[in-house]
Amino acid sequence: HPLRLEPSVRAAVTATMHGVQHADLLFALLLAGDHLVQMARNKRYKLEPYDVHLLTNFVMSSQSFREAQSWTPLCLPRFNDRGFLHAYVTFVAPDVCLVLVSTNVAAFPALSACKQDVLSGLQSSGALSAVDDAHTRRNYTVAEVGIPSLRHFVYVNTHTRQLTNPSVPAPYVARKDRKRLFRLYEHVYARMHYAPSVGTAPGADAHKVYYHIGDAESVVGWTTAGFELYAVFSPLESKSSAIKCCNMLLRWIKKAEDSLFISSMPTY
Repeated sequence: HPLRLEPSVRAAVTATMHGVQHADLLFALLLAGDHLVQMARNKRYKLEPYDVHLLTNFVMSSQSFREAQSWTPLCLPRFNDRGFLHAYVTFVAPDVCLVLVSTNVAAFPALSACKQDVLSGLQSSGALSAVDDAHTRRNYTVAEVGIPSLRHFVYVNTHTRQLTNPSVPAPYVARKDRKRLFRLYEHVYARMHYAPSVGTAPGADAHKVYYHIGDAESVVGWTTAGFELYAVFSPLESKSSAIKCCNMLLRWIKKAEDSLFISSMPTY
């Protein structure tokens, strides 16, 4: 889930992280809260989104990582479920974290030096303060899209496996309402991907476009080879009107994609 960021700022972050290379370094991730700002990797290895999500939750949920630079073992099951990697973790701003991952248990001093190079580059370019400001402003709102009947949405780029969604607004402020919203997303996702009839293979008759009407809202699910979109509207919104709004939303996402998504991740 990338942090929405001005393209020039992300370019500065990318240049800094690409310039820091070490034989013991497999992956370098810059995180802002639960968002990925950028990741650099050894060209021989890849990190699956599942492992990025796991690593983000692990780092951001522990107060101890915020108090000092840390060196910790971790298992990333999609990368290797039979062994451990080692991560250098340091917070370079109150909620901005640099994670450097290695297979070498003795790489702490080397990666600590790499951290200094990254920090110097981010500070000198002004990228660190820009990232911190972008995270402090929190996520964008659905009002910025300019579609009055749109309440919320989740968009997934299936090629890069990156997603974007606005902050959760009214009428989903209460916990029970947010829970209902997320359960609706789960329901529509399941119908889009796992809707087999008796005697057919799983997914054989799953929907490409699915329209669900509930008591409190309607949800459109739309999947293609390039994206998945789940959009929430009033329960009074007709299917044709909702589809029209979804097309407007797709145009807005296309226009804003350089800030919403990470277009390239450097390798070394």
